[in-house]
Amino acid sequence: MTRPREQLYAGLDVGTTSVTTVVARVASNGMEVLALGHTPSQGMRKGLVVDAAALTAAVRRSASEAASALGRRLPSTHVGVAGVADAKAASGDRDATAEITSAVRNAGVRVRGTVPQHLASASAVLSANERELGVVLLDVGGGTTGIAVFENGAVRHASAIPVGGQQFTSDLAVGLGIPPEVAERVKLALGSAEPDGAEARLEVAGIHEGGSQLVSRRRASELLRERSEELVRLVLGRVREAGLDRMPPGGLVLTGGGAKLPAFADAAARYGQCPVRVAAPASSLTLPAEMQDPSFSTAVGLVLWAVQYPARTAAAPFGGWVRRLIGGLHLHKPQGAPA
Repeated sequence: MTRPREQLYAGLDVGTTSVTTVVARVASNGMEVLALGHTPSQGMRKGLVVDAAALTAAVRRSASEAASALGRRLPSTHVGVAGVADAKAASGDRDATAEITSAVRNAGVRVRGTVPQHLASASAVLSANERELGVVLLDVGGGTTGIAVFENGAVRHASAIPVGGQQFTSDLAVGLGIPPEVAERVKLALGSAEPDGAEARLEVAGIHEGGSQLVSRRRASELLRERSEELVRLVLGRVREAGLDRMPPGGLVLTGGGAKLPAFADAAARYGQCPVRVAAPASSLTLPAEMQDPSFSTAVGLVLWAVQYPARTAAAPFGGWVRRLIGGLHLHKPQGAPA
């Protein structure tokens, strides 16, 4: 049965640092974004719900912003959720997904299904050639880094690590003795892991009311580099657990807001010894300029997922969702994971 050519599709990315709602019309000539809601997240920590009421309020703000732009109620929505950080907690995934789904429904959003954020992002940023050759996708969010290993067009391994952009910010706050909100601005201002050789200092406003403070650019760069190297080592460990003794030909594709840090891309190339690409949603999607950014990969991927699997997704525990959602793809259980 042929679907209506201009049916509306919606994706809701529930992250640790932000909640993004996208509604689009998808026709034969491409995707047209009709509404966007993008608000700070609350009530989440490392991909887990710690305050359901706060999360519901954050989702409601994002969804309401999108519905207002759309001029009508949101269509049934695919929701992006973080992967489980501990492969030994299958039950933990069910609980986390159920809590996020409950918060979304309590915000008045109709849930069509849930999709792991890193697999949704893969839909938006990976080419068919990369999937076939073999590639490792890293979706670096605020609280977690999702890992998806593709080989011969199939998902070989999917997992998550409880380290993301917030940990980079925390390192700067502690190491430089500045508030977290100021550390976030330092992180965005610096980015690069390598100091220029001089003990240059960066003036940061907002530490004291009406004042500013000089912080060491070199020390900030060192902190970003150290955290980047640690995260890359953890990722490479997960890749080895997936049964790969070396990186696949497609190398590493980095997406998510945390992927924009040059420090992380540098460390990935150095330790992975493979091609590294920082990816935003594919240019062929002709998205608005503000959405042509790695931080929107999951939200865009959710819309694409909704188009491809309009009635086949449902909230399900880790492992089961991939088998149901990917159609012709096959998930190989990671070594050491429960049956």
